[in-house]
Amino acid sequence: MAQADARAGAYLQKGAFVHWQVHLQERRKAAWRADMRVRMQTVRSLRDGALRRDAWARWRQLYQSRLMQQRFAVGLVERYFERWKDKVRETDAMKERADQLVVAREGRMVVRCWDSWVNASELRSAERDVAERVGARVVGEFMAVWRRRMCARPYFLVFELFVDFVSAGMNDKRQMHFIMSP
Repeated sequence: MAQADARAGAYLQKGAFVHWQVHLQERRKAAWRADMRVRMQTVRSLRDGALRRDAWARWRQLYQSRLMQQRFAVGLVERYFERWKDKVRETDAMKERADQLVVAREGRMVVRCWDSWVNASELRSAERDVAERVGARVVGEFMAVWRRRMCARPYFLVFELFVDFVSAGMNDKRQMHFIMSP
């Protein structure tokens, strides 16, 4: 009987040992799963942080690029406006000098000089008109390409101001539309 008790004890002991091993494996698997969840959460948070930093860097770069383009457009308009004002002043000064010449001298020489000055002024005016048309066409093509590339509403206001500035010297709006059309 002692032998039967020993066998029964060994059988029960083996069953308990097998049950303990299964339970140990389940605990190890559960610990491994929990560890993997923690690792995956860490990887996700690192990836999300990197994505967030990258998105902010891209946004900041685009914003600064837009600001620089806006500043360039404003500077371009100011520069051409100053050139136009200088030309108007120069024309006014030339007219005043011509008037002084007419008042100071009389005779055919003055009339001849006056006529030649008027012709030269008309030629300069015609030349300036042609140069403005060519310049307006170049600027118009540039702005059309720029507008297509940018496709942004805030820049359209600067473009409209620039077109108004360029078209101020044009007599015919249809002519301006022809020049500015892409």
